[in-house]
Amino acid sequence: LILQEDGPVARLIKEGIRNGELRQEDAEYFQTFSSPCYGGLIYFNCPEAPYDLNTVDADAVTAIVLKCRQAALRIHQFMKKHVGGFENSTISSFAAVPGIREGRRIEGEFLLTAEDYSNRLRADDAVAQTGYPVDVHGYVNDHMGARPMGPGEYMEVPYRCMIPQKVDNLLVAGRCVSTTFVVQSAIRIQLVCRALGEAAGIASAMSCDSGIPVSQIAGAEVREKMIAKGATFQDR
Repeated sequence: LILQEDGPVARLIKEGIRNGELRQEDAEYFQTFSSPCYGGLIYFNCPEAPYDLNTVDADAVTAIVLKCRQAALRIHQFMKKHVGGFENSTISSFAAVPGIREGRRIEGEFLLTAEDYSNRLRADDAVAQTGYPVDVHGYVNDHMGARPMGPGEYMEVPYRCMIPQKVDNLLVAGRCVSTTFVVQSAIRIQLVCRALGEAAGIASAMSCDSGIPVSQIAGAEVREKMIAKGATFQDR
């Protein structure tokens, strides 16, 4: 992260913190990227808000939104003053909601762990695959007990991860499926969440057609229907 680096941008931001123009938390994570479609428009994927947060509490989320917008204003004023090309810049918009990476997760029939990630789990009822790295901010070079993925390697996400232990006839998709904290950071990406959402929809339709509870639907059959509809599974 920016404060762990020693390039010209990092040195400039550290000086901004020392003179009070920025706060330490403003630069814990500092990322920008431009759009080839819109000249002169730059996106800032920051600041980060690594605070204790109850993500299902509306007041807590609102407080984080306000905190981050105040930080964004400080960053913008700093850029206008110290970085060439930003002298006449304006903020066109803020994110409507914070990018919350994690909230609650279910306790499912199968729990994906760092060991599963390290062993590149294969499952008969797999409905998604991922080769995404463990992505926990603040641990840039640390997979937190999980062996990093190499080229062409991947792990599978079983259908059972979407089935809660204590709720009947319910499927949960996306970042809330049954995983540990570490593995959740590698399966919360859009492609995996979309695959799990498609699997949940197909399984629900199969349940309605057959009268069989979703917990008894065969994940392998769900995957075959996904493939029939155009999904691609590596080595399947």
